[in-house]
Amino acid sequence: VFADADPAAGVLPLAETTPAPSNEAGIQAQIDRLLWLYETFNGPHWHEPFQKSWEDAFARGNESLVNTTSFGWICDGGEVGELAKGVKCRLNTIFIIDLPGYGIVGPAAALNYTDFFSYFPSCTFQFPNNALYGPLPSDWSPEALVNGLFYAGNQINGTIPDSIWMPNLQQLDVSANPELLVANLSRSIAAATSLLYLNVAAVNGSGWVPEEVCQMSSLSQLMLTNNRFHTLPPCFGPSLKDTLTILNLYNNAFQGPIPQNWCNLTGLEQLNLSDNEFDGDFPTCIKHFGSLTLLGVLNTK
Repeated sequence: VFADADPAAGVLPLAETTPAPSNEAGIQAQIDRLLWLYETFNGPHWHEPFQKSWEDAFARGNESLVNTTSFGWICDGGEVGELAKGVKCRLNTIFIIDLPGYGIVGPAAALNYTDFFSYFPSCTFQFPNNALYGPLPSDWSPEALVNGLFYAGNQINGTIPDSIWMPNLQQLDVSANPELLVANLSRSIAAATSLLYLNVAAVNGSGWVPEEVCQMSSLSQLMLTNNRFHTLPPCFGPSLKDTLTILNLYNNAFQGPIPQNWCNLTGLEQLNLSDNEFDGDFPTCIKHFGSLTLLGVLNTK
């Protein structure tokens, strides 16, 4: 049984992708954008050892360790290389930019699709536990090849822009941003047809989850922890029966009986209903799910 809930729990392994073709001009543009990120978002004051790694790689002019030639040496093989701490590549493609707790400071909207993300197709971007503040960028394109966006534990406010629900997006984590207003999840979520992992735990969340979530036939993990959401759509159980493995509703305002059609969710591995207002009989079928390893029902009626 869950004792409590960890908003970061259940993160999917980073998706394997087919690297996009690269050329020298494209590689130089990526190097320039990484230098821009360093210079614009407090790079000289990042925490060690990250700061020195990035300064050596990108910020020392002719002495920089990374140029189009060395990019090839580091990234041309099938094994994972690292241009600087957190910048991982293979087959001449950067596929992860993973910068947790580096000391990144700046407006989140300035780190946007046009100026940064668009230069790194089929990449996963992880910026948790930094000091990005203000609204999320809103210039996302439906054609964007963005695999994952992780903003957990920053100072994001405003709302989740409808444009972020892109068809190719597989992972979105905006958890632990308590000033991010999520008053009902947007119906635009239906556009994110490839979404596997959604974490909106510990934001300023309330209201209902729209029926459009039932169209997300790839959704595997849904984390709504520590909010005030109160309603899931009736289609939820039957529609996600083949994909959903983790459902975390801990500490919300869900009420009423647990729907019998949740008996369809036989692939569940973790289910946390604790600290809600569910009442009525608990469907016994759920207790017999063969894959279920964690079941939380504390402090429900």
